[in-house]
Amino acid sequence: MVLGTLFDFISRIIDALMSMLGMSAPSALPSNALRVFIKYSGKTIQVDLDPTWSVAHIKSVVAPKLGCAPEEIKIIFAGNELPDNFILEVMSSGALDFKLNY
Repeated sequence: MVLGTLFDFISRIIDALMSMLGMSAPSALPSNALRVFIKYSGKTIQVDLDPTWSVAHIKSVVAPKLGCAPEEIKIIFAGNELPDNFILEVMSSGALDFKLNY
């Protein structure tokens, strides 16, 4: 718990310094945002997710970065496909898998 709080504090300091130096735009996401890295077709993309987003919203954010339609994406958690009305913060810790539905 202490390490998580310390990491969050250091992360916010670094983000603030980088923003002041013009190296990054200030984020509209909350401090508890989830940074997800998605590997697809030999490339890796980074997406910052707000835990209050629904699966449908996450698909709409991820789809343009993958060059596909939101309907083609499946989000898998603990071996089960999540429904579009599912809210991310309801999950406990675990791994999210993004799969294209081709």
